[in-house]
Amino acid sequence: MDFNVTRDQLHPRWLTPPRCKVHLVCGAPGSGKSTHVATHRQPGDTVIDVDEILAELAGLPLYVGDKAQWLGAAIDERNRRLQALAAQPADHVAWFIVGAADPAACQWWAVKLRTRSIVVIHTPRRECLARIAADPRRAHCQAEHIAAVNYWFDARERAWSAAQQRAERDSRRSDW
Repeated sequence: MDFNVTRDQLHPRWLTPPRCKVHLVCGAPGSGKSTHVATHRQPGDTVIDVDEILAELAGLPLYVGDKAQWLGAAIDERNRRLQALAAQPADHVAWFIVGAADPAACQWWAVKLRTRSIVVIHTPRRECLARIAADPRRAHCQAEHIAAVNYWFDARERAWSAAQQRAERDSRRSDW
């Protein structure tokens, strides 16, 4: 499904690096990213999660807003909130939740935001799918979330396979 979101929206190169501490949390849908943040955040911490922003903008519960209608605006608001981190004091803490299936995308965010930590939630595909099936908030969008889980794992596997092939090619070259 085309959500009319540009590459510049997805990866805003214009962001000013934050002054505060940023923790980057990546993982597949249903992997437990939000649960991880809820467990580790402290009162006063900033949490930036496009799913929550979309729900906020739509004025609806989580996962109910029309993604086709709200995603572009939610990503613009996410970027505005990320930019606002540049004005936060150095001791402020922010948590940024993003899917980032490709390790290069996760690394891009880590460098761009000068993150304090990177947490990749490594929940197995079958567990992510089971969590989505059991989550009543996702009942109406289950097919979309299942497709997103499969996309996330397939993209991750492609990225690792490509990295392994490069490493093997480089290893053969060094044997000369």
